[in-house]
Amino acid sequence: MTADYSCADEGGSGLATCHGTVPSGSAIDTSAAGTYDFTVKATDGAGNRTSVTHSYKVFADTTAPAVDLETPPDLAWYLVGQTAYAKYSCADDGGSGLATCRGTVPSGSPIDTTLGPHSFTVTATDGAGNRTSVTHSYVVLAGVSGTILDASPKAGSALTLMIDLGQSAGALTPNGTVRGTVPRASTKHKTGPRAQTSMPTTQAASCGDPSVMLGSSQVADVRAMGYDGTGRLSLTWKTDRSWAGTCRALLVPIDAWGGATAAFVVRFA
Repeated sequence: MTADYSCADEGGSGLATCHGTVPSGSAIDTSAAGTYDFTVKATDGAGNRTSVTHSYKVFADTTAPAVDLETPPDLAWYLVGQTAYAKYSCADDGGSGLATCRGTVPSGSPIDTTLGPHSFTVTATDGAGNRTSVTHSYVVLAGVSGTILDASPKAGSALTLMIDLGQSAGALTPNGTVRGTVPRASTKHKTGPRAQTSMPTTQAASCGDPSVMLGSSQVADVRAMGYDGTGRLSLTWKTDRSWAGTCRALLVPIDAWGGATAAFVVRFA
């Protein structure tokens, strides 16, 4: 905020001085919360004096800036080499103004679609030093197939899903190192470091914006889940007839990648 004032003399002797707390056009003091006085004093050639004081208040900005991270959506999945562009924005309503808005890559730039689990973070700061960070996790797969990808499958049907983790290049851990052979598929969950012990969940999703989850999640009715010898995770998902005409997400944790999760959204007929 800058000071804005002027002085004038109509007495005939002429204006001699016109001074304020800071010169007109200079920044006023907003360095800390509190009440301040701003005074302007004018004198003319005859020694007449006028002084005007205005009080103003400075409030502390305790409102953190907002971050809208649209792409990548949280729990999204992509295929290796797929082109997807980051999309995000930041805003500040606290009064001090937005200072920075930075993401893993600039908005509009390609995100990382190399094989494995990833995260994308956007951090915003305002003029008062308030900070907001939003992080979305996503996975990049070597391949995805199954009836779960069909357009408008029938509610109540059993949907299949096969996720290719790219075992030909070695199954990746979250830090990028290569692990050994994946256990073969089984209807029973194996024990050991490469067994799939985390169960998928399901949750209602917005058909207008599939990245928006609605309500609470529940354990999905999943059968015959496990890895085969080439690093592919397969499962069969028994859906519910009551889901007809709605959208539903199957959230699949991938234990081979430290539990990184991918959401597969289905619009049921």
